[in-house]
Amino acid sequence: MSIKVTEHRKLLEDMIKSHGLIFSILFIVPNVIKWVNGHTAKETSVVTIAMACPRKTRCVCDFTFINEIPDNAVEARKNLLVENGFHEEVKRLKDGASFLTYLMLHKIAHAKGIAEDHEADKWAFEKMPQAAPAQNVPGLVH
Repeated sequence: MSIKVTEHRKLLEDMIKSHGLIFSILFIVPNVIKWVNGHTAKETSVVTIAMACPRKTRCVCDFTFINEIPDNAVEARKNLLVENGFHEEVKRLKDGASFLTYLMLHKIAHAKGIAEDHEADKWAFEKMPQAAPAQNVPGLVH
């Protein structure tokens, strides 16, 4: 099942604000590369699912996400994370919201000056909320 990003707009916008990027804008578009390149880029076979484009003004970044992330793009990103040593962390990406949380945090890391993807992934997983413990399970001590 693909992820419909528009259904998670509030989550993403709240994350942007909570990390001090209050004047930043979230764009959700059909084609990220075309949008970022002034709507004139040629189609490519590679699906770019999100980009962070910092502006010259401090703490401002435009975040551009594809409106629907296909399954193969989600799986490709997860496989890349596993290849880069994030075996356990990938298990936390169980649904669209958790995947988008990771992805937005990764992009926020870039907006905050973390250039290397591996370091941005590390920062994103450190900032991701841990899975909440099960509630009201008989025999579980809280």
